[in-house]
Amino acid sequence: MQRGIVVLATKKFLIVRSANSSLHLWLLSGATKIQDVAATTAGTSALTASTGATQQAMSSGNLIPATTLLAGSPLVAAQLLTPTPAAQTVSVQVANTDLTVTVTVTRSTATVSQTATTPASAMPAPNPSTFTQNAWQATSALTRGDLVVVVAHGRTGRCTPRWSCSPADHGRRGRPGRHRAAGTPTVAPTSW
Repeated sequence: MQRGIVVLATKKFLIVRSANSSLHLWLLSGATKIQDVAATTAGTSALTASTGATQQAMSSGNLIPATTLLAGSPLVAAQLLTPTPAAQTVSVQVANTDLTVTVTVTRSTATVSQTATTPASAMPAPNPSTFTQNAWQATSALTRGDLVVVVAHGRTGRCTPRWSCSPADHGRRGRPGRHRAAGTPTVAPTSW
């Protein structure tokens, strides 16, 4: 399970940064479903894991405590949400594989390079590729800067992240939702 802020959402994967700066790569599949969870107290509580942050968000619309819990600070969220002329780059090396995904965002363009495939049910296979997309492109109702909680659902229904990743270096308003897919993450995003 991971709570954090979306660095980039593509049709195939999601990169999430936690409050402690760790990055994780989550595979998405065609079976991914969306369900709004932020409009309810129970959903916001699941998202934040904090009674205080939930009360602030639900009673006054104040998402600063939730942003602090999930992204580390409002400043971190603002840095992701503000287009800058200087390139912002993050790399995620997937543990025990040859897969590294590097995302460089310049203004509104994200350039994504990966060293291997991201198959839904097998290990990555060497196949270097690069593509670009709008950094703010909404994918399955997720976009850069959304606050999320990601939980992998396997056959057992337990939280078992598919891959553990580590960072190489280091607001837009979005729509809340929840993703489910067999063997891939459940995601509950919201924006501040």
